[in-house]
Amino acid sequence: MTIRDIIEGKKKWHSHVARVNALPPDYQIVYKEMQKYLLKVGPVDMVDGPLLSGIVDFFEEGAASGQGVLELIGDDVAAFCDDLIKDSPTYADIYQESIRRKMSPPEV
Repeated sequence: MTIRDIIEGKKKWHSHVARVNALPPDYQIVYKEMQKYLLKVGPVDMVDGPLLSGIVDFFEEGAASGQGVLELIGDDVAAFCDDLIKDSPTYADIYQESIRRKMSPPEV
């Protein structure tokens, strides 16, 4: 990774944060809770992939149409997040697989 890549990454992140901060307060609260949850669960492509920006796109559309954030995603934020990443590999999956490989008996 070059310095230019790092600078571009920071610019993208600052732009992303500005978009989040432009959302209505209830959307910001839910977004930040989703982000914390997703950081714990750990989808592999969370930061570099389209997940977070896709959530902001979705929230911007909902806010523009006048919907409340819970009307958009439902009352269970964790279940909504789980559904978003159900087919995405997570760091937990990778860790579990490495443990399974270490614990399985050698093939003869």
